[in-house]
Formats: sequence, structure tokens, C-alpha cells
Amino acid sequence: GDFLTTQKPQTVCERWRQSLLEHYGGQPTAQQYVPQCDHLGNFNPLQCHGNSGYCWCVDEDGREIQGTRTEPGFTPACIPTVAPPPVKPSPRPDVTPPAVGTFLLYAQGQQIGYLPLNGTKLHKEAAKTLLSLHGSIVVGIDYDCQEKKVYWTDVAGRTINRASLEPGGEPETVVSSGLMSTEGLAIDHLRRMMFWTDSWLDKIESAKLDGSERKVLFDSGLVNPRGIAVDPSRGILFWTDWNREAPKIETSFVDGSNRRILVNDEIGLPNGLTFDPLSKQVCWIDAGTKKLECILPNGTRRHVIQDNLNYPFNVVAYSNHFYHTDWRRDGVIVVNKETGHITDEYLPEQRSHLYGITVVQPYCFSGKK
Repeated sequence: GDFLTTQKPQTVCERWRQSLLEHYGGQPTAQQYVPQCDHLGNFNPLQCHGNSGYCWCVDEDGREIQGTRTEPGFTPACIPTVAPPPVKPSPRPDVTPPAVGTFLLYAQGQQIGYLPLNGTKLHKEAAKTLLSLHGSIVVGIDYDCQEKKVYWTDVAGRTINRASLEPGGEPETVVSSGLMSTEGLAIDHLRRMMFWTDSWLDKIESAKLDGSERKVLFDSGLVNPRGIAVDPSRGILFWTDWNREAPKIETSFVDGSNRRILVNDEIGLPNGLTFDPLSKQVCWIDAGTKKLECILPNGTRRHVIQDNLNYPFNVVAYSNHFYHTDWRRDGVIVVNKETGHITDEYLPEQRSHLYGITVVQPYCFSGKK
């Protein structure tokens, strides 16, 4: 019999690609730009100019996002905003209750993964999906130790959500308006507040944990804000801006006062950062310099922990180790704080980018030793 092919209408990306290819006479040179579309016809979030090595991020309409254009040798970390179509049948978005003890939670697009720790070692055999969130792209993630709830950002749905880790916990949306690409999220369990970065609106905002009392802390001097962390015991906020022209790490009080630059030299692509309550240091990972570094909040004692990372995206500190997500490995990597050695890694069966990562402990760590 005849195979009937149903012609799907071309997407904007496919039409643009085709017209440029025709314009170049079918054979573009290495210097000519051709849009890169994914298998569904959407724009790849990462676009590059031929094989020149110049790359940048685009929005879902293919427009270049300011401050993302990167020189050869670096690739910007571009996050998709269009979720893949649902797989039938889709699982119910219930929390699979985790066991007691300490565990990592990581954002992996359409799901939140659960990776328990045995001491500080990864208990890989017991890893599982905590929450299936089809149609979402989960990027930022943090945990409220007081009410035992996980909070996350969804850049496809443009929302901030939460779910209790108690049995039967269901997702609940707490912020659903005025967000574009919320890539970083931090919870202050003492003040009962959350803070987030939005890399398209170039803003940092705060709100109560239920989404009320929302306030813009900063809407100037930001180009690509991404990682954000809070020191609840001292009421200090830290964030990264990976603006290719002038990457930096900044800090302020949680009310937005006393904003200042903490680091703006010898950094490349600071994707993520964390506050380590044990050492009272701010630590960040950089996909440009390939380093994991720490500094005291007053700007002193900057030092490198590890300088040979692959493509780190986000990081969290627990006990004497760092745990970071990596886009080259598509996994969770463990780094010893003292030696800087990479001691272990976990690669989920499902290969796709891992974004935010956080640690969940059975109690609230005050850091007031």
C-alpha cells in the first residue's frame, strides 16, 4: 500500500531556515547564519553562527536575548522555554513521599528528581522521581525546612509552585503573573520569604511564601541574573549575573538595601551559587572558568575549590561536600570541600539537562554554631 505522509505545517523556525537556505543557494558558508530548529520545529534555545564559535540564546520566537552572545571557546547556558509535548498517559503529579534522612532534590525539566544521601555519599540505587510535571520546565528549586515543602520555578508555565513532601502532597501555584524566565529561587525559612531572579525581565523580586506581599527588589543593573541564594541567619542575599559583557556576583540585604558587587574579576559564566551555612561562605560555579570558588560575604578569602569542572549549572553545599548539576555529564557531581576532588557522580537514566539542586535535611539548620 501507499504510505501517506501527513505534512505538518512548517514552524516559524523551519520557514526561516528554509528561506535562508534558499537565499544562500542551498550551501551556506561557515560565515552565514542558519537558524537551528529542534525536532519539533521550535528554535533551539542555543543558536550559533555557522562554525565561527559565536553563540547566543534566543527566546521562543528566535529573538536574541541581550547579554548572551558569547565568544568562541564558551557556550552560553541557554534554557528552553517551550515544554515538549506530553507523553501519554501522563503520571499524576503526586509527590512520592521520600524516606526520612537527608537527600538531594534536583530540577530536570519535566520532573523533580530525588537522590538520597547515605552520610555524604550518594545512595544511587534509591534515586527516583519525586514529582512528574509534564508540560513544565522546572529550573529553580529550593526547600522550606519548616513546613517541609519544596518550591520550584517553571519557565514554560511562567509560574512559581510548591508541594508538601508529606504523603499526598499536591503541587500548588503561588505566583502566576508577571514572570517570564525565572531561573533562580531561594527560600528564607526564618523570614518566611522567597526570592527569585528573572533573566528576561532583568529583575529580582521577593514575596511571602504564599506569593503575597510581592516586591521588586532590583530592576536595574541586571542583564542575565540567574543563581540566587540567601543567608537567613544574617538576612543577606547573593546572586549571579552571567551577562557576557560583564559577569558579576552581587549581594544586598534581603530588603534590597546595601546592594554591592562582591565579585566581578576572573569570572566567566557564573551559572549558580549557594550559601554554605557551615563555612559561612558564598560559593559559585562557573561554566566559563570551569571553577568552583568560595568567598566570604565581606569579599575576603576568595579561593578555588576545584578548577576542572565540565559544564556546571547549579550547586549546593552539605556537610563537607558540594553537589552540583552538570550539563556535559547530565548528572549530579560530588566535590569534596577540603581536597577539591570529584568523589562521585550520579547520572539519571533519562538523559536531559539538570538545572537547580537543593538539599533537604530532617531539621532546619540554623547556622548559628
